[in-house]
Amino acid sequence: MDEKDGLILGIDLQEETAQVCFYNDKLNIPQAAPGENGSVVIPNHKRLSQCMTEYDEESHFEDLLSMIAILIEYGKKSAGRMRISQICICLDPFIADLLEMVDRVMDRLQYSKEQYEIISRPEAFAYYAYSQKKELYSAGTVLLDLNQNGLTAYRMSSFRKNGMDFIHEDREDFQSDSLRSAGKKEAGIEEVCEELCTDIEELMKGKTASTMYLTGKGFDYDKLPEKLTKTICNRRKAFLGQNLYVKGACYCARERQFPKVFDNLILDCENRIQYGIETDIVERGQKRRLRIVRPGMNWFESERKLDFILEDERMLTFILTDANGVVREEKLDISDIPFRSGKTTRICVHVQYTATDRCMITVKDKGFGQFVKSSGKVFYLEINFT
Repeated sequence: MDEKDGLILGIDLQEETAQVCFYNDKLNIPQAAPGENGSVVIPNHKRLSQCMTEYDEESHFEDLLSMIAILIEYGKKSAGRMRISQICICLDPFIADLLEMVDRVMDRLQYSKEQYEIISRPEAFAYYAYSQKKELYSAGTVLLDLNQNGLTAYRMSSFRKNGMDFIHEDREDFQSDSLRSAGKKEAGIEEVCEELCTDIEELMKGKTASTMYLTGKGFDYDKLPEKLTKTICNRRKAFLGQNLYVKGACYCARERQFPKVFDNLILDCENRIQYGIETDIVERGQKRRLRIVRPGMNWFESERKLDFILEDERMLTFILTDANGVVREEKLDISDIPFRSGKTTRICVHVQYTATDRCMITVKDKGFGQFVKSSGKVFYLEINFT
């Protein structure tokens, strides 16, 4: 059976909730697992909160392992299928220590890097919104998330430039004690109605949106105040729900397996890199430029390892390009590698982003198998894109 015939899952992990959904191939949509908004009751809920806030790998690793395993098994049971093809996990916060811990969890559960990826909330929103009908995002789309930090607003718009398709995100945070209280449901939505209306009007001043989505604990009501509803639905459609991120993660997993919407598109949002990395090579006697990492990728998923055969290069040149084609060069001196004739020097180039604006390139001399011993030389190039 083709590996692409397996189950596709989306998972959303937050401080207070854990959700899972599966892609329903018959309906062609993500389907929440049974339960309230697809939420799964996780044993030892307080430990989930600690995992998502303290990032202590040693003390919380086993807890997180157990919780993710429960979610995956629940997804399998809900879908009635046991073989996993692709998983996408949405994390908040998107912090390196937590990302690395989830990586370890998935490795322990015996999933390869090709079978899963980890994304942030803004990315999940983009995958959800732009997997809908075009009429729901043609004039832009907005997400309002009322949570313990206040009101977080994301506005996304799509456009074409220099022959490339883009989705650009703008983020704005509205923070006050009253909004934070409402986001934690310590205060009712009626108490912050006027403030929310003012903030939304400020956010949308001079801007358009086909659709506005509302999520977060603070918006977890069956009905909103009439004035707030009118402000939100001002010449646009609106949707309220608590499973947007998990469904966005599921769309992302589906997209990775069957590229459709985001295949030739640059997603310009939080946790997506602005600069890609290229280098010039000779392949079968022809000069060409090799793209190592392209702009618009998730920084945590952009790690690359490539082997090259050198002739007599003393300097490696890496070309940095952004979505607009702006070029900058970074050079790395590798002259300490001993000269070897006959193309018998092989190097490994390891590119690893540590954030959206920082990257470390490591170059190792690998010799040439059993014929030429490696010198053991290692070279480092740290790039700051700002």
